[in-house]
Amino acid sequence: MPENTSRRRLGGLTVVVSVALVLTACGVEDGSGEMVEGGKGSYTAAEVAEATGTYKVRSLYAVPKTHERYRLAFINPSTSFPFFASWSQGMKAAAEFYGVDLMEADLAFKYDQAQSKYDDLAVKQPDLVGGGGSSLNAPTVAAANRDETPVLLIDGAMKGATDFGINDRQVGELAVEQLTGPVKEKQKSAWKGRKLIVAGISAGNCPPCDARVNAAFAKAQAEWGVSKSDTFRLVPPGTDPTAAAQDTFTDFLTAHPDDVVAVVSYGDEPVVGALNAAKSGRRDQDVLAVANGGDTAARHALRDRANQDMLIGAIDYQPYAEGWNWVEAAIATLRAEDFAEYQVNRVLTADNVDKYYPDDAGAK
Repeated sequence: MPENTSRRRLGGLTVVVSVALVLTACGVEDGSGEMVEGGKGSYTAAEVAEATGTYKVRSLYAVPKTHERYRLAFINPSTSFPFFASWSQGMKAAAEFYGVDLMEADLAFKYDQAQSKYDDLAVKQPDLVGGGGSSLNAPTVAAANRDETPVLLIDGAMKGATDFGINDRQVGELAVEQLTGPVKEKQKSAWKGRKLIVAGISAGNCPPCDARVNAAFAKAQAEWGVSKSDTFRLVPPGTDPTAAAQDTFTDFLTAHPDDVVAVVSYGDEPVVGALNAAKSGRRDQDVLAVANGGDTAARHALRDRANQDMLIGAIDYQPYAEGWNWVEAAIATLRAEDFAEYQVNRVLTADNVDKYYPDDAGAK
């Protein structure tokens, strides 16, 4: 009879328990009555693509079809935010598909509650805990380390944690690459003789956000000849990135009445706010922008004809896929196996957004 090892944490100690696996016609029973997916080998790329439908997720790790029913915990920055909500959807779907348990805590952007949220989850003895962006702080990671619970972050790095996700420098540079052609065309016509400045919308206490914006600044300086003094880091206050960015960008445009502006950002919602500000101030002919993320806010903005002269595209991080891949990476981490690097190479435009996201509400 096959054997499996199941870890249980008692009083901060890891106890290894040998558990007999009983093969059944439909799967594997681990002695506690919990079932995991049966069958030989691992899930193929084709099976994952079929299971994820129109999202067509590219697997980062070939999950074995027979494995322990792991308990995963994730602390989400805020499920009210479209990007993080897509993470959650992808994680839940992957957990069901791969036969693992998923517990999720929602910070609702109250980052000071990360430790208490972790404490609540730790009582349930997860095999691994995760977080995204700034949802896990150093004390929380340290607490997980003391509990001998592995930590896996999305889009962020921290001592004591494994991480995966987007390459911040890559996506910042990719945004400028998308803007380069339209900017140069404008400079030959409507923007000829006008000063070009770059506005990079970031967020407070978010190193990955700054990394994306700073990479875009460096690329713009190299490609467009923009001076460092003509790049401006904007940090809208508050937890509503769209409304806050609209207010901040309105003030920015007022302070630069004669300049033309290329807009980059760490995400999608701030760019939508900037577009709203430009339209309200009748400065839509003075702005070109690329969003970063590819969540529902960007996709709806690309479909809005009122934005067609300003919004060039959105770098698609495919957040649903990131959530799905986090579950794969978690399983790989617990099995002490490698997983592939997450790739971002797709750009959404008004012409292709319906092709890639046909299921969006309101899509034509």
